[in-house]
Formats: sequence, C-alpha cells, structure tokens
Amino acid sequence: MWKLVAALTRLHLAHAYSLVGRVDDALATIGDAMIFGFDLSDYRIIAQTVVAAEPIVTIHGHRDTAEVLLGYLDQFTTMELDHDLQLPVLLAQVNILRMLGQPENASAVCARALDIIRTDQANVPAKLQVKAFTTASLLARDRGNPAQALGHALAVVGLQQQPITAAQLTSLARILNLHAAADAAVTAGRLDITQTLLTQARDLISNNGFDETSIASVDHVTIQARLSAAVGQLDQARGGFEQAIAMLDGMGSGYLPRLPAVLVGLADVLHDQGDLPAAIARVEQALAIDREIYTIDHPETAHERIRLQLWTQEADQGNRTHPTAPTITVVGEHIGRIPLDVVQLLRNIQTGLEQLATDRDARWRVADAASGDDLLAIFYDLAQGPTLIALTLQWIRQYLSANFDADRVTRPIPPSFDLSTVCGEDLGYDKAAQTLATELLNATLAVGAHIESDSPMLLANDPALLHQTWHIVVWMYGLLTAAHHRCL
Repeated sequence: MWKLVAALTRLHLAHAYSLVGRVDDALATIGDAMIFGFDLSDYRIIAQTVVAAEPIVTIHGHRDTAEVLLGYLDQFTTMELDHDLQLPVLLAQVNILRMLGQPENASAVCARALDIIRTDQANVPAKLQVKAFTTASLLARDRGNPAQALGHALAVVGLQQQPITAAQLTSLARILNLHAAADAAVTAGRLDITQTLLTQARDLISNNGFDETSIASVDHVTIQARLSAAVGQLDQARGGFEQAIAMLDGMGSGYLPRLPAVLVGLADVLHDQGDLPAAIARVEQALAIDREIYTIDHPETAHERIRLQLWTQEADQGNRTHPTAPTITVVGEHIGRIPLDVVQLLRNIQTGLEQLATDRDARWRVADAASGDDLLAIFYDLAQGPTLIALTLQWIRQYLSANFDADRVTRPIPPSFDLSTVCGEDLGYDKAAQTLATELLNATLAVGAHIESDSPMLLANDPALLHQTWHIVVWMYGLLTAAHHRCL
C-alpha cells in the first residue's frame, strides 16, 4: 500500500517541480513513480505516471523522453480501459504526436477521443471533455482551420458554464479557457465573440483576486493586444504585447513556452508599422525558443520560419539575386515529407503574374511556378493559404494597374461569370470557391481597395476552399490580362 501512496504522491510532486522550472527533478520524480508502478505490476499506476509525464516533456521540450512515453502510450491504447483512463491516455498521445511534428497521426487519435465523447457523453467526466475539445481546437488551429478551432474552443466554454463542470475546474482554468476561445475568435475574424469572451474573463479575474503578475493577467493582456491589432489600433497593440513580454520575463523559466506566441504577435504589429528589422528580430527570438521545445516540422516553428522567409524577401527590396533563405521541411498527410523554399515559390509566382501582364504572348502556367505538393503544403500543412492569396492579389493589382487602362482594370467582374463556361469545360471547381474568387478580385481591383491575409473573407474559410479559390483567381487573372492585351 505504501508504494501506491508513494507513487501517487510523486506525481503531484513532479507537477510542482515542473511549474517552478525544475524539469530534471520533475522527470526524476516521474521515474520513481514508474518504478513503484512496475514493482506493483499495476498498469493503472504506470499509465497515470506516463500521462502525468506528458505535459512535462511536451512543454519543456524533452523529445527523447517523449518518444519513450509514446511507446508506453501505444501499448495502453490497445487495452480495454475505462473512460477515466482511456481518454487521458489518448490525449497524452495526441499532445506528444503534436510536439513531434506528426499532425496527421495526432488528428487521428484526437478524432478517436472525440468519438468516445460523442457516443457516451453521459459517462465521460466533464473535465476530460474540456481537455479533449481544448486539444482538438489546438490541432484545428495547427492545420489551418480557424472556424473549426473556434467551434471546439466554444464547446469548452459551453461545458464550463454548466455548474457540474464549473465545480470541477479551478477559476484559473476557466479563465484560460475563455482566453483560448477569445484567441481562436480573433483568428477566425469573429471580433464580436472575442470581446464578449474577454469581458467574461476579466470579470473572473477580478472576482477571484488574480493580480497583475498572474498568468491570467498575462493572457488577458495578450489577447486584448491581438484584438487591438485586428481592429487597426497598432500602437495600443504594440504596448499590450510589450507589457505581456515584460510580465512573462519576470515569471521564471516555467512560463518560457508562452513567450514565442507573444513575440510573434509583437512582430506582426512591428511589421505592420513598417519596422521590419525589429519584426524580424522578434521572430528570430521566438524561433530560438520554440526550436528548443518543438521539432523543426512542428506548426509553431514552421509558422515562424515562414514569417522569416516572407519578411526576408520583403527586406530584399526586390533584389532577385539575393540568396534564398534556407528551405523548410514540411511533413503532412497530403504531401508526406518535402523540402519547401517559400521565398523561391513566391518569386516564381510573382514572376509568372508579371509575365502575363507585360507579355501578350506569355504562356505561363501555375505548374511552372510551384508543384502540386508545394501548394498543398502552403494551404493545408502550413496554413498559409490566406498569405499566398493576399500576396497574389497584391501583385495582380500592381501589374494590372501598371500596364492597362485604369477604367478597365477597376471594372467589376459580374457575379454571373462562370469560369467553366468561358473555358468550355468543367474545371471541377466548387461554386463557392468561384464566388469567393470573384469577390476577392473585385475588392482588390476597386479603387483604394486592399486585401490583407487576415481578412475575414480569407480566415473564415477552410484550406480546401482557399486552395481552389487561389487557382481560380490565377485563372481569372490570366483571362483578364488576355482581354486587356486585346484592347491595346
């Protein structure tokens, strides 16, 4: 009996060590608990120990230990376990797979966990339901589906509004769940929802006595800064992000994994304010931290590297002889594992669009600029479809305005326009994608218009729709340039 008590006590001790940044002590304590579990031949103790170890190794970046834990978790998933143990095992497996840069495997395991909840919700503890939907929201965000990420996050908010669930969650947990949903709402372009959730979170912070040095306050300042940036209040957003960074700097190494997201938020604001060197420096700082935690293929790291490549191109100021930035390795269910040079891909597309506008005999095709796998990686696995579409629209406006009559360029495309009819064959594109492409082109070519990558028109749609939309935009641009050339 004493070994059982000792094992469970060590799990709590390991968690405490982790919170104060004593990672080696936390892992050593986990090891002690594992030994007791094996001595007792108690698979439940071993499973609980592995589950308790997961957040320590994923937050603090111990990849070798994570792979060992994954081996144990794979064995437990083949056992007949009750929900109280089966769901924690599955969710621990999801978090480790996510950390190791295996999003397709993580999504498959997460789907299994959600299926258990949907088919037997009455018998699944509310706290586990919250954890499952929180994990699903993170995965949806990673895979570029902001609407689905918001839906899962709002499911958590709905659960914790039920008295039986609220009683199982600490006030801090409920605040952080509200913040997570507010963050997802910003990304999905639902700023009205963001403000409502922040108000609820602020009331909880005030009513429960959290001071300005708490993580609840840090998160609140960060999400408020994101909201300010989304509505164009850049000075206010910059001040908020800088305040959050200062708060995190004073909270110890245990909170270091939270810093990169705030640094990237500040970098985006600095970029929008035109301070490109400072923006690049902040992203490099974030990348240095995240590379100690995640694999190079992880979405957190990939997004930072994409920013560096895009902004390196911008800093290049059009000098196409500048060496390209290193390629990134992308791993995804659609493409397998491929190297991808984002800057070169963008240059290829920009060059092709320019050729269509300046050379009436140009016969440029998308395949000349990017392979199908490259585009799948951009839209699905890196979730950068909105960025590619926004850049493409920016170049389209630039080249049409520079080479053709302004009155013709700004003339709107009629809503009745059908690409398949014009081309004389069914191109296999959804009507919704063609409608969105027409709306984006008309908005772009209207006098004074400009589409940003965080436009609600782009963020509120899924990768498959955006992928088709981009292809249709390029098709329609080719038809427009051909028509304008004939009128010269």
